[in-house]
Amino acid sequence: MRRVAVGAVVLLAMTGCASGGGEADESADESGPSQSTETSAPLPSETDEQTATPALSSGSLEVPLDADAPASVHWIEPGKTLRIYISGSSTPGCVPTPIEATTDGTQVTIDFEPVDAALTCTMDLVIHGWEVEWDQPFAVNGPLPLTLTNTSEDETEVESEISDEPFKP
Repeated sequence: MRRVAVGAVVLLAMTGCASGGGEADESADESGPSQSTETSAPLPSETDEQTATPALSSGSLEVPLDADAPASVHWIEPGKTLRIYISGSSTPGCVPTPIEATTDGTQVTIDFEPVDAALTCTMDLVIHGWEVEWDQPFAVNGPLPLTLTNTSEDETEVESEISDEPFKP
């Protein structure tokens, strides 16, 4: 008999949550210790895919560049803001430009607009920077896989990772 009563209480509480009614919570407060029936925020692995548009960075451009990758990517605030750095010509259009960044909380992909091969570029090298801020910050508990796409004319993908440590210039 007790099992049926407990099952009925659980069923009523679940029905109250599913229908959005607050009455199940109020009755719990009157009869004894309350149990939270609110839903929690999504876990990092449950984060919906989100897209952000990189904006030109106004921060420090004095960064160590990765000689083995077409771009260096560093967290400013892990899970919320990252910066993308590329060394290249100061001539507009002569460096790959990040146009979109996506994440599902477990990996990051950055798509680039490749360099226009018809342009004549100067040989001066400057560091270009962009910043990405996610609308829904997520937990970063270790290095995240990183994919850079279209960083060259042959539309290749470059696999790398982003350290979980914030960059400190």
